[in-house]
Amino acid sequence: MTKQIDIKELIPYLKKGWVAMDENGTWLWCEVKPKIKNCGIWELSEQCSYCTLTAYINIAPISNWTKSLIKVENKDEFI
Repeated sequence: MTKQIDIKELIPYLKKGWVAMDENGTWLWCEVKPKIKNCGIWELSEQCSYCTLTAYINIAPISNWTKSLIKVENKDEFI
């Protein structure tokens, strides 16, 4: 099993935007701030670029997915 990292360790390497975790533990990066849906996921704008981070990195889940939204304010673009 691979080591899980904390999302805060990954933030410095991400492009400006937002990160959030769905109820199932899937972490996403998105260009535009997503809105919360009651069905356990974040609603993304149709024009929003996004990336499923947990498809590439083993990121530790947090206890309350509804409080997972984090603004990424990096100036450099690594993603």
